[in-house]
Amino acid sequence: MDQLIIILCFLELGVEESQLEPCLYPGGETEALARLKIYMERKSWVCKFEKPKTSPTSLQPSTTVLSPYLKFGCLSPRVMYHQLIQIYKGSAHSKPPVSLLGQLLWREFFYTVGAVTPNFDRMEGNTVCRQIPWVRDDKLMDAWTNVGIVCVDGLNTTLFTCFTALWHTFS
Repeated sequence: MDQLIIILCFLELGVEESQLEPCLYPGGETEALARLKIYMERKSWVCKFEKPKTSPTSLQPSTTVLSPYLKFGCLSPRVMYHQLIQIYKGSAHSKPPVSLLGQLLWREFFYTVGAVTPNFDRMEGNTVCRQIPWVRDDKLMDAWTNVGIVCVDGLNTTLFTCFTALWHTFS
């Protein structure tokens, strides 16, 4: 694996850095801790947080957006855990798995399982994954690519239109 990896800068990609929008989520520990502090100061929001009630498609995040900071080691899960425990003490709060604590615990559990399970990112050779005898047929795959995806897109558009109309009718 003696491959040379070349990382191009913006200018080499033809992108003028001064024309870019401001970075909404800069990296680093300082930024992660500042973001954690902002959310932990919202004690009522933290106590009432329930993942199913968030909006994953909203333009403004309805969660903490701390996951990348946890993933890249900019924020320690222990720091977040202890701050959550302090906020929860003596307060009514949502419970795992939907609470922020539940989300943190699930994330760490999933990460741990992934780290110790061989071939976790694929079915074959993965001991915790159901082994499905998939049929590999190029003719069927071509048919699906040419027709199936278009049908699914069309159905999604139709369903969205119907639900939107119903929403406006009954709201």
